[in-house]
Amino acid sequence: MIVQSADADDKILKCWNVIHELRPHLKHEEFLNSMKAMQSEGVKMFYIEEDGMAVSAGVFRMNYYFARGKNIYIDDLSTLPAYRGKGYGSHILKAIKNYAVENNCDNIHLDSGHHRYDAHRLYLNFGFQISSHHFALKLN
Repeated sequence: MIVQSADADDKILKCWNVIHELRPHLKHEEFLNSMKAMQSEGVKMFYIEEDGMAVSAGVFRMNYYFARGKNIYIDDLSTLPAYRGKGYGSHILKAIKNYAVENNCDNIHLDSGHHRYDAHRLYLNFGFQISSHHFALKLN
């Protein structure tokens, strides 16, 4: 499995189905411009391709916080249903971890929906710890 960086329009567009699987509210016609805007703020996307299409992808950013120091935050990590359980998510996580180490980050963080048990198993097996509850206040 080769992890690639979605650093060009055609590579970003290959990842549409994977990201849409996790974020069904996204509109296809806005996806490329949204991802490019996020990339202009330092966001990166890694993906794994099989048979000419992306089957797994991770979107992440580097941050600095008093509480965490220099860290990577994973916004999105998704694998198409037919490819789950085959190690794709682990390969994306390893690539993100390598990126974090190469960039002298102190840690990696992510949030996961309380109902995503398979994802939780992946994160726990990878070495993540449940370190807090996440609270959100909707404004709209």
